[in-house]
Amino acid sequence: MKKSPLHIDRFVAQHGIQPKTTRSRPDFVKYPLQGVPWELISLPDCRIAQQSRACIGVHIKLVEITCSTTVCIPYSASTPCCCLFVFFEGRLQLYGEGSLPQTIIERPNGMRMGYHPAGEYMILFSEGSHRFMFISIDKDLPCNLALHFPAFGDLLSAWFNSSAAALLLPYIPLSKTVGNLLDKLRFSQFRKIKDAIGLLSTFEQCVNWYHKQMALLQQADNDSLAAAGQSLQDYLLRNYNDDLALRISFICQQFGWSKHQLNRIVSLQLKKGIRAYIEETRMARACILLKKSKLTIVAISLEIGYTDPDYFSKLFKRKKGLSPTDYRNKEA
Repeated sequence: MKKSPLHIDRFVAQHGIQPKTTRSRPDFVKYPLQGVPWELISLPDCRIAQQSRACIGVHIKLVEITCSTTVCIPYSASTPCCCLFVFFEGRLQLYGEGSLPQTIIERPNGMRMGYHPAGEYMILFSEGSHRFMFISIDKDLPCNLALHFPAFGDLLSAWFNSSAAALLLPYIPLSKTVGNLLDKLRFSQFRKIKDAIGLLSTFEQCVNWYHKQMALLQQADNDSLAAAGQSLQDYLLRNYNDDLALRISFICQQFGWSKHQLNRIVSLQLKKGIRAYIEETRMARACILLKKSKLTIVAISLEIGYTDPDYFSKLFKRKKGLSPTDYRNKEA
């Protein structure tokens, strides 16, 4: 039978464990896959029950772990893989060897899509019970994911190009609708070809639901960025001639943003860097003052935020093709 690309064979080998196979439901299992035997691993500080089911284009693996203390379990991705992670209970942290932990789930009853490069990883389980299902996707899945799920673009690009960096899409809480679909996946009969097709169809409905929720999150994020971008533009127009107020650290402090957040807002809303935007604003204001006021070139330079009139004159000529004096005479 086709194996899941994600496995804990290294962990089993390290402990010299001989997993036990049983069709009797273990007492700590809550989310069984119907008609599939359990692979049991028992250690003094934890018990692990695994079930696997291969299907056309996907592989389902359900893992339930009960720990009496914090346990770190190594696992491997034998090939670059794209998975749908479903978390029923617990809190997981994963990290590559030598890297800092990354929390992939803090709340139960949620799901997220993820890409894992081939390699060795570790999962940290805290004391208690942890129950999750991951559905790994084959590249020959009979469905064009890129065509039907455009919000997965970055994830699919990383997967198809075998990126060396892992990528996790947003955590989405489970709804009653998708909960019913997941139950259908777990309890599907598996006797005929049409059963496999039905399971694949149910999986596609789960992915479609996740995609719609992610698109809604992205739209909400874009709306929030648009509002933040407008606030930033208003701020820059009010303070375009104040060098202190235009410092990146000062702007972040004023709005309570990190530099990363500011960069996102600038990139998506201003479509250019802050310095370029300020320079453009100053030049536009200089043009108005040259046309409609009798201020000297020196006074205009100071008015728009340049303390060096010679620098202002050179910059103006480079941007507008005329010196400030020639521009004023032409517009007059």
